[in-house]
Amino acid sequence: MKLTHWFLPCLLSCLLAGCGVDETDSTPYIPSGPEFKPLTITNGSDTTGRPRSFRIEIQRTIDSDSTRMYKVISSYDGNPVGITLVIPRKDIDRRTGTRGYLKSQGTPSDVLLQVWAKLYGQRIDSVEKFADSVPFVCVGLSDLSKDYWTSSKYKLLFPQSDSVELLMNINPADQWIEFAEKDTAFRQELINAFTQHY
Repeated sequence: MKLTHWFLPCLLSCLLAGCGVDETDSTPYIPSGPEFKPLTITNGSDTTGRPRSFRIEIQRTIDSDSTRMYKVISSYDGNPVGITLVIPRKDIDRRTGTRGYLKSQGTPSDVLLQVWAKLYGQRIDSVEKFADSVPFVCVGLSDLSKDYWTSSKYKLLFPQSDSVELLMNINPADQWIEFAEKDTAFRQELINAFTQHY
């Protein structure tokens, strides 16, 4: 009886307290997820006043009958930055110019807007968001009959102003898209075109 009286309380205490085993783990929790390549600044600087350009990585390409969609994401200061680009697939459409658009991915696009403004030396509020959809006219600049899937260059014209242009270079082989300024005079107009207006 004495053994039973001693054993049962100890067993109950052991079950409730975990028998003295420390279930806490000092190893820090690191969430798993994709690691994106850093955004690459390819031209210009904060001090030269030259047109600026950057490359962002293609993560996924989706084709429909009439369009090609690129989901592009890189990282900047450890944060994902990205947008979705939709352009026409047909050569003739891109030669003569047809509509495409930039589509927001949510937070990665909002952060990209801040980065884009910083690269252009434009001040915007930290709560500003990338527009849900930014339409443009896409005009092909390169000879699309040659080296079609290696590199394709385009001029993007934005409806906000006839003078606002952005150059774009798509390199499916190396999986990046480059956005380049044609002229530094329209930085404010470009950032305004990318910003969500309510």
